[in-house]
Amino acid sequence: MKRRTVIAGVGTVLVGSAGAFYLYRDDLTEFSASPVSVAAATRDDTGYEETGVEDVVVEREFEAAGQSEKVVVTNYMTEHEKAVEMPLGLGRQRGAVFIALATPQVRILGEEFNPVEEMSTDDIVAMVQDNYEGIENVRTDEEGTASVLGQATKQTKYAAEATFDGSSVDIYLHVTQAVDSDDGLVVTIGVYPQMLESQEEENVLELMESVVDELPASYEGEDGGDEAGDGNDTDGESEGDETGGDGSGENETDGDGTETDDGGGNESENESEDDDGIGLGNVVD
Repeated sequence: MKRRTVIAGVGTVLVGSAGAFYLYRDDLTEFSASPVSVAAATRDDTGYEETGVEDVVVEREFEAAGQSEKVVVTNYMTEHEKAVEMPLGLGRQRGAVFIALATPQVRILGEEFNPVEEMSTDDIVAMVQDNYEGIENVRTDEEGTASVLGQATKQTKYAAEATFDGSSVDIYLHVTQAVDSDDGLVVTIGVYPQMLESQEEENVLELMESVVDELPASYEGEDGGDEAGDGNDTDGESEGDETGGDGSGENETDGDGTETDDGGGNESENESEDDDGIGLGNVVD
């Protein structure tokens, strides 16, 4: 399972709900968000590195009354990772992850519509669990609030178990409900081993509060050819499984929607152990 599967699930819900309305439109076929970033000063303070931006394109075709229409939704996932000492003798790995997901606000018949806006943190974490076989025993640990893009929103901390390098690691997940951005909605998710709670919980909350509605440094746009998945990495580790540029994408089917990765880059068949980050990194091989 890959990180993008979670986002594809969100996108499929979105276009699936929009489909009944879309059959009556022929001038809106594509919806796209803009990726968001985290303030550089906060990344420096917390030790997290922006490792890349993935565009996750979800397509869905609808048929009704003899008509066939397609909706294309482009989501952007800005990824951050940090090398930490892992439990169970697993050594120093990129085991702390923070992701800011930007999903577009769909405008149909003059009205804005996106089911992600109505999803609770429980709904979002359930989607994470459904899409990652390596996450088990998810349970609410604590509920609170966070400020994302200057907006107060619900933030829930979950305890869970994640498969990492063949071992079961106790983790915490922090999930926020969606907030408005300039052209869509933003959801944030942070993951780290429970043994690092005293330092990483504060870091994740600080990263949430430092999300900015600006293009990430590693993002050069659709024509830039460098949506970095291979940026400079803590401890000199290589992002062998995600290379930016014009590499051929891969098509993945997710439920009743088809996910295409147009330019997100090639993913190596031979992923290094260092790339098996937990949580939304790579919770399973």
